Formats: sequence, structure tokens, C-alpha cells
Amino acid sequence: GMDFGRWNWRHNPVGSWASSMLGSAFAFVGTLARVVVLCLLVALVALFGRDTMEGAGATAAESTIKAGAIGFLAQVCFIPALIITVVVLVMTVVGIPLLLLLPFAFLAAAVVGLVGFASVAHLVGGYVTRQLGWSAPGACTQALVGVVVVMLPVLLSRLASLGGGILFPFAVALGVLGFLVEY
Repeated sequence: GMDFGRWNWRHNPVGSWASSMLGSAFAFVGTLARVVVLCLLVALVALFGRDTMEGAGATAAESTIKAGAIGFLAQVCFIPALIITVVVLVMTVVGIPLLLLLPFAFLAAAVVGLVGFASVAHLVGGYVTRQLGWSAPGACTQALVGVVVVMLPVLLSRLASLGGGILFPFAVALGVLGFLVEY
């Protein structure tokens, strides 16, 4: 077998890299890239699926608690429902070919989640643009402003983590807030 001797995290180059400022810089750039990709995807939804996005946003606005609970339960129950579905399909002879449809189910779930995120971003962006006094911004602009506002706590958390030890409590607090706002 392999003998690691007295190996621990202090002697691990990956551990020291991840806790350094360079690791924080890579995390910040990764978060920026995620925001850019989200902005592109939300812009596509706003351009090509505006009616669906606004309909989902109206539903979310009129029954916020119900829509939030459904979204939360969908995220929590997705993996267990997927496992149960795969097991049931494998146990039946007829269901084995249906396993080939699972990638399309993933794609459909991703599209539904993206439209939901875009609709909430559109609502948030509409509120922010009204508060800023912008005159008649388009649906795409409202959605992009909403994405930036929703992702702002995470971006600020990554930015604060670049400051090192003294900003660590602020980075953690903003990270938790960003997680709660984003999901």
C-alpha cells in the first residue's frame, strides 16, 4: 500500500495555494465568468422567451411564498427523484430504453431553472431600474441588471476575500448572504 507518512494539509501545495491570495483571485475570476455566462443565458431567455419569462415572473410576484417553496423543494428533491426514476427504469425491461431520454430531462430541468432565474432577475431588475429613475428600459436590460444585483453579494464576497485575514468575516458574511439570495 501507499505510505503517506506524516503528510498533512500544511505540507500540501494545493492547500497552501487555495488559502493564498492567488486562490482568492482565481475564485473571483471564476465568479466573474459565472456572472458573464448567466448574463448571456438570461439575455437569450429575455430575447427569445420574453412572454414565458414575464408570465413566470408574474406568478412568482403574486404568490412569492408558494413559488419560493416550490423552487426550494424542486432543488432539494431533484437528486432523490432522479435516483428513484433510474432505479425504477432499470428494474423494468421496458424502461431500459427510456434511460436514453434522461439527458433530455436534464436539459429540460436546466431550461426551466434558467427561465425561473431569468424571471426573478427581470423582476429585481425592474424594481432597481424604477428606483434609479431609468426611463423605460427593455426587458433584456432589466433582466441583466437583475442578474448583477442578485449576484452582487457573491461578487463582493469574492472581492473581500482578496483582502486577506482582516476582511475574512466580511467575506464569509457576504458569501452566506450571496448563497441565500442566489438560491
